[in-house]
Amino acid sequence: MIRQVGIREANRQKLIFWLCLLFFWSLSSWSAANEVVVKHHQLYLENDSLRIEVELDSLFSRRALDAIESGMITSVVYDFRVNGTRKNRILEHSILLRLEHDIWEGQYLAIRQSGLTDTLRTTSFAAAEAYCAKLQNVELGVLSEDSQVMTLQMRISVNPISVEQEKRTKNWLNVLRKGSLLELFISLDRPADRTNWMDIARFRNGDLK
Repeated sequence: MIRQVGIREANRQKLIFWLCLLFFWSLSSWSAANEVVVKHHQLYLENDSLRIEVELDSLFSRRALDAIESGMITSVVYDFRVNGTRKNRILEHSILLRLEHDIWEGQYLAIRQSGLTDTLRTTSFAAAEAYCAKLQNVELGVLSEDSQVMTLQMRISVNPISVEQEKRTKNWLNVLRKGSLLELFISLDRPADRTNWMDIARFRNGDLK
């Protein structure tokens, strides 16, 4: 009896292991980062709030485009941070976009969340892509009076699995074997396409006024 229980437990561990490998193999197939190009950017102050306009080229990789075409929900995350000369973090801000493609209706729905939620519904992929690749008048945060040189950096993550779906999948896998090696695998951050941190601008507070 004890031996049978041991065999069942061993088989379950094997199943969990292979499920985990399959899950991360599916994620790793999207792992190549796309060569995102910053076409235009403008940094300015408005009532002491640091704001940015930025336009990107080649936001979606070929793999991401294939996923969108197939109807997968895709999330785009813009991460911004401002560092001082003493390596201190002055500001951090993230913007989340969600792109849905209804392949039956031939429509795209883009949702942008940055304080307020904006949406775009269109039958044109070019319009949806431009909406995701161009940010206007985005508030990054209040900039204090400081004369030190600051560096604005940006990082882009594109994931054919939406943030909500990713969380649900992680929770489901954790239920299989909480506290096992699987939990370590799931804790790894593996976005589909993520750029490195890019230096966008070096500036002083007074330069923007």
